[in-house]
Amino acid sequence: MTNQSAELTQHIHYLRRYARALSGSQERGDKYVSFCLETLIAEPGLLGRGPASRLSVSKLFHKI
Repeated sequence: MTNQSAELTQHIHYLRRYARALSGSQERGDKYVSFCLETLIAEPGLLGRGPASRLSVSKLFHKI
């Protein structure tokens, strides 16, 4: 697992809970999370490094 993958993996649980709270259901929230993760895989430069990675994931989620 690359360093970037490890950073992203640690945010998935937080992102799923946040998405569920905003969307009203786990199923809809997971669809948003999937799209967010697909975007980060396609554009790895969008993921910040270190503490900024959580912020960059949240910002991308809100853009989606």
